[in-house]
Amino acid sequence: LPYEWVYLENLPSASMYEKSYMHRDIITHVTCTKSEFIVTASIDGHVKFWKKKEEGVEFVKHFRAHLGKIESVAVSYDGFLLSSAGEDKAIKVFDVINFDMINMFKLVYSPGCCEWIYSGGIATPALACAEKEVPVIHIYDGRGENKELTALSNIHNSPILFMKYNSHYDVIVSADSTGMLEYWSGSTYSFPKAVKFESKLDTDLYEFIKHKTTPTSLVFSPNGKLFVSTCHDRKVRVFHFLTGKLHRVFDESLDIFTQQQQATPQLSNMEFGRRLAVERELERSPSYYLTNAIFDDSSNFIIYSTMMGIKVINLVTNKCVRVLGKEENARFIQLALYQGKVGKKKAVSIEMEVSDNPGLLKDTSDPTLICTAYKRNRFYMFSRRDPDDKKGTEDERDVFNEKPSKEEMMAATQSSSTSRVSSTAVMHTTLGDIHLKLFPEYCPKTVENFCVHVSNGYYNNHIFHRVIKSFMIQTGDPTGTGTGGTSIWDGEFEDEFHPSLKHDRPYTLSMANAGPNTNGSQFFITVVPTSWLDNKHTVFGRVFRGMDVAQKISEVKTDPSITQLDTVSLQWRELEPTDATRPVMRRCFGGMISFEHDGVHHLLMIGGQGPKPTFQLPDYRYELPASLAKKNGEEWLTNEHSLYNLSLREWSNPSVIGQCTLWPASFFVIEKINNTRAVVFGGCDSEDEDAITNNIYILEIHVSTSTVFWQCIKKSEAIDQWPAGRFLHAGAVIVTELDCPMLVISGGWDKKQDVLDDCWIFNITQHSWIKLDVPHSVSKRLAHSLSVFVTSPHCVWIMTVGGLRKNEMITHHMSTELVFNSKGECLVGDTYDSSDYKQVKQLQLGRSLCLEEHHKPSRDSVHIESTIQALMKSLDEKKREVQIFHQQIEEKEREQAEKEQEIRRYCHRLQEMEREKQEALLEKDREYQVVLQEKDREVQEKDRELRQSQEAVRRYQQQALTDDYWVINRDEVTLTEEELGRGSFAVVTVGIFRGLRVAVKSLHAIIISDYNQSIFFREMSIASQVRHPNLVQFIGATKVGNPLILTELMSTSLNQELQRNRLTNQQILSIAQDVALALNYLHLYLHLFKPQPIIHRDVSSPNILLNPSTGPAGYEAKVADYGTAKLQQGTSTGTVMPGNVAYAAPEARDPDQHSPAMDVYSYSVLLMEMNLCCPPEMTTGGRWQQTCSVSSSDMKFLIQRGLHTRYRARPTMAQVIETLKRIKFY
Repeated sequence: LPYEWVYLENLPSASMYEKSYMHRDIITHVTCTKSEFIVTASIDGHVKFWKKKEEGVEFVKHFRAHLGKIESVAVSYDGFLLSSAGEDKAIKVFDVINFDMINMFKLVYSPGCCEWIYSGGIATPALACAEKEVPVIHIYDGRGENKELTALSNIHNSPILFMKYNSHYDVIVSADSTGMLEYWSGSTYSFPKAVKFESKLDTDLYEFIKHKTTPTSLVFSPNGKLFVSTCHDRKVRVFHFLTGKLHRVFDESLDIFTQQQQATPQLSNMEFGRRLAVERELERSPSYYLTNAIFDDSSNFIIYSTMMGIKVINLVTNKCVRVLGKEENARFIQLALYQGKVGKKKAVSIEMEVSDNPGLLKDTSDPTLICTAYKRNRFYMFSRRDPDDKKGTEDERDVFNEKPSKEEMMAATQSSSTSRVSSTAVMHTTLGDIHLKLFPEYCPKTVENFCVHVSNGYYNNHIFHRVIKSFMIQTGDPTGTGTGGTSIWDGEFEDEFHPSLKHDRPYTLSMANAGPNTNGSQFFITVVPTSWLDNKHTVFGRVFRGMDVAQKISEVKTDPSITQLDTVSLQWRELEPTDATRPVMRRCFGGMISFEHDGVHHLLMIGGQGPKPTFQLPDYRYELPASLAKKNGEEWLTNEHSLYNLSLREWSNPSVIGQCTLWPASFFVIEKINNTRAVVFGGCDSEDEDAITNNIYILEIHVSTSTVFWQCIKKSEAIDQWPAGRFLHAGAVIVTELDCPMLVISGGWDKKQDVLDDCWIFNITQHSWIKLDVPHSVSKRLAHSLSVFVTSPHCVWIMTVGGLRKNEMITHHMSTELVFNSKGECLVGDTYDSSDYKQVKQLQLGRSLCLEEHHKPSRDSVHIESTIQALMKSLDEKKREVQIFHQQIEEKEREQAEKEQEIRRYCHRLQEMEREKQEALLEKDREYQVVLQEKDREVQEKDRELRQSQEAVRRYQQQALTDDYWVINRDEVTLTEEELGRGSFAVVTVGIFRGLRVAVKSLHAIIISDYNQSIFFREMSIASQVRHPNLVQFIGATKVGNPLILTELMSTSLNQELQRNRLTNQQILSIAQDVALALNYLHLYLHLFKPQPIIHRDVSSPNILLNPSTGPAGYEAKVADYGTAKLQQGTSTGTVMPGNVAYAAPEARDPDQHSPAMDVYSYSVLLMEMNLCCPPEMTTGGRWQQTCSVSSSDMKFLIQRGLHTRYRARPTMAQVIETLKRIKFY
C-alpha cells in the first residue's frame, strides 16, 4: 500500500485506552459526525453530546430522549442531524451543531432501526424507520410534521434488522432477519440503476443465507465503493458495493482463537478461559447485535473488536497491522472513529500529507477510536497517547464520571472520615495469595467490618468451609460450619447495594448472609459471573491479583466422607473416606436411615440432588431439571438407593420393587418404624419442577435379598383430612407399647414457597391423619427437626429444634406434650420454651414430692395386693410369651415361604427384563436399518437430482452455443418502401431476404435507445424459441446497428378484415380456435425443462394476422408481435402498462400481478370485437355492457368469464379451447 505509514499515523496507536467517560447505565450506541461531535446513547434512554477538542472530548449536552431502551441511532450524511428511535414508540430528531431537539414523531408501531436517506441537493431530509415486528419501512420528512411520506412493504419479507445509506450513489442497503440483503434507491424506492448487476444471482449477496447466519451490522466505506458486515457466525465480510461481490472474509470464530491459544499461547489459560466464557455469554445477549466494523477515512483499513482486542486490518495487503486494547479487561462492542483535524475544513490530499510542508505541521490530527463495552456504563477512547498511569487491567484509569449524587457524596464523606478502612487487602492461603481491591466509598460499613476483622486477626486460620466448583468459595466462619461468625458490632448489619457494583464478572468479593440485612463476618468470592446474586449480597471488592489461586481453591474436590459421632465422648471419626470411583452418587437433601440385620448395622440412603454422577446405575433415574441448571449450575436429581454395611465398609445398591412411584426427589422426610420398615412423606420430584407431593410411602427393607419393597398410600375420596404437599418440613415416628406407630410432621414450604403453619399425626396402621392444635412457635417453621421422647405408653414429648421463619434463624427450641387415651386418640398438652425448662423441672419435682407424701400411709396396705397383681401379671406375660413364640415360629415359616416366592418372582422378573431388553435391542436394530435404508434412498434421490441438474446444465450450455443461429447478416436484407404497419415503437415493412418476400420490423430512428433495443432483443429471444403453426414464423434477426426482425409475410390482419366487412360465425369460431391454440402453447412453454409461461401481453386484432386458406372458414390465423411478451418469473420485469390499452386487463398496471390471465382477458375482448364487429370500449364497465349485445349465449358466457375483474376467476386457455369445441353455430 503506497504511503501506508501516513495512513497508520492517522490511526490510534496506543495499546491501552487513554480515558473513559460514563453514563448512568450501560452504553449501547456511539457515533461520530462530520461536524466534529460524538454522540453516545445508553440503555435507559439517555443521549449525550460531546464536542471533539484538539485532544480528547468535552461534554456539552445531555437529553433524556426516551422513556425506555434506545433501539437505533442514526446520523445524516453531513453530520448535521441525528435521530434516535426508542421502545417508547417515538423518534427524536436533534440538531447536532446546536445540540438541540428539533422534532419528534409519535408512532403507532414499535420502531426497529432508522436511517437518514438523503444527500446533497435534496431539499427534504428523508428519514426511514423500519417496524420491529413486520417488514414495513416508513418514510418521514425529518423536519416536517408527524406524517409519513410513504410506506414500503414490498422490499423485504421478514423483519428488518438495519438500513445503511450510501450517499455517493443514493442507494440504501437493508438486511432482514433471514440474512437477505436488498438494494433500493433513496429517491425512487425501487431497484437502483447505479449498480452493475441486474440479478442477485450474479452477486454474493446470498452469502448470509448460504451460511445460515445473520448480519449484525453494515457500514459503508467513506468512498462508497465497499461495505463491511459483521455476522453472528463471527466472520467479518467485505463486499464490493457496485457488483455485490465478496472482497475479503476474516474468520474470528472462537475455534480459531482456541487453536491459536493451543499452538502459541497469547494469554494465560485462566484469562483465556475467562474471555471465552464472556464471549459465550455475549453470543446469547442482545448486545451481540450492536457489534460493528468500521472503515478509516482512506477506505484502506477496517477496524473491529474481538476477544483478543481491537484489530486494524489492511485491506490491500490483507494483514493485521495493529491490535488495540488486548491488555484491557473490557470486551469492546461498538466502535466509532474520528480522524479529522479539529477546526480545519479544507481537505488535505495524501500527497500533501507526505510532503514536507511547514504550513501543515501545525495542523496535527488527533485520531481517536471511541468504543462501548459489554455490560459497561462507560465508553473508552484510544488515541496515539498512552494513559498517564498504567495501573493494570484490574483498575479503571482516568475515569471521568458524571456529577455524583447526594448519596454518593455522603458515602464518600463517611469513608474518608474513618481511619479503620483500607482500599486493598491480601488473603494468605495454603495455595497462594489473593489480592483484593475494596470499595469503601460505596459500602463503607461492610469494608469497615472486613478491615477491622482483618486487623484484629479474626480471620486467621479460617477454612473455606463452602467450595462449589464453577461458582464460589466461602470463608469467614470461625466454627468452619457455615453457621458461625458475627460482625464487629456483635450483631448483624444492613446490606449496602450500589448500582455500579454487580456480580457481572468473576472474582467478585461479596458478603454471605441468611437473608436481607443479616451480614456478619462470612464472605465469598465468585469465580464466574453470578448476576442472580445482585441486590441480594453486598459487593464490596474485587480480586485484582491471584485469580488463579481462587480458581484452584474452587476446583478442590469436596466429596464428603461418612463420619460417626460418639455420643459419649462427643468425638467424630471417619467411617468412609472420599473415593470418587465408587458407584454412589454424591448428593444432598435426600434421606438416610439406619437399621440392624443379624447384628450388623446398615445405612440406607435414598434420593437427593448433587453434581453430575460419575456412574448412572441402570435401575435408577437421574435427571437435570432446567430450573436447577439455571440456578445452581448443574444439580442432578436422583432416586438412587445406596446401602452401606458399617461392618464390612461396603456399598451396594438394592433392587426396588413394589409401588415405587417416587421420581428423582429431594427434601422429603424418611423415618424408621422398626428394623425392617420405614415411612416417607412429602418432598419435591423432577417430573414437574412445581410437583410438591403429599404421598405416604411405607418401605420394607430385606437385606438378605437386597431388596426394598415400596407401598404407596395416596389420599382416597373417603378421607377428608390430608395434609398439603410440602418440602423442607420435619418429621418423627412415635412408637409406644400400644403397638400403633405414628408419624408426626410439621411446617415446611408449600408449592408457592410459603411457610406452612400446621402439625399432623399419621396412624401408620389405620392409614388416617389427625391435625394437631399446636402453637405457631412449634409448627410455623421450615428446615427444622423433630425428636420424640416416650416417657410412658400414654405420654410423649416432641422436641422442635432450629429452622427458619421469614429468612430468620430460630435459635430457641420448643417441647410439646402429647397424651394418648385408651382409644388411641391424641390430645395436645402443654408447650414449653427452652427458657422455661428449669421452672418446669422444679414444678415437676415439687409435684412428685407432694404425691409421695400423700400416698405414703397407704403404701404398706397396698403392697400385698400389688404383689399378687404382679405375680398374676407375670403369669399372663409367660402365657403371652408362649403364644408369641408359636406365632413367631409360624411367622418365620410364612416369611420363609414368602421369601422363596419373592425370589422366584424376582428371578422371573429378571428374565422378563432380559427378554424386554433383547426385544428393545432388536427393535432398535430394525429402526436403524429403516433409517439407513431411508438415508440410502435419500442419497440415491439426491444423486439422481444431481445427474438431472448436470444434464440440464449440459443441455443449456449446448443450447447457449447454438442460440445465435438465428442471427443474419444485415447486408442480406433489402427494405422496400411498402409499409405494412406502424406502432409506437417500430414500423413493419416488406423486405427481400435471399429472394424471399418477408415482413421486416425495425425501431423508429428517433426513439432508438438501450431500453427499446432490449425490448427488441427480448422479442428476438422469445421468437427464436417458439414453434407453432398458429404463431407467425420467425426467420431471423440482426444484432448490429438498428436491429431488424424477419418473419413470414402474411396477407392481411384481423383488424383490416373487421374494417372491411363482418365475419361469418364460422370464420369467428375458426379464428378464435387458432388464436386460442397459439396462446395456450405460449402459456405452457417449457424453459430449461421447467414450466415457464410466456405472457403475450398485447393480444389485439392488429396482432392477429391472416392468410387465405382452403378450409371452410377461408382464413388461417396466426399470432404476431412479441414486443411486449415476457417470461413469467419470480420478480417483475417489463413495462408497467404493456400493449393496447383497449384490450388491457385491470391488473396490467401492476407488474407484480402479470400472469397468463392477462392474455385471457385480452382474448375475450378480441372475441367480443369479432362478434360485434366494432372497437371495444376503453373502460371495464363499457366492455361489460358490450357483452350483452353478443347474440350467441355460449359465446357471451365465455366472453363474460374471461372479462372477470379478479384474474384468478378467469378460465385458462386450455379451458377456453374446450369451450370453443362445444360451441355450434347454425
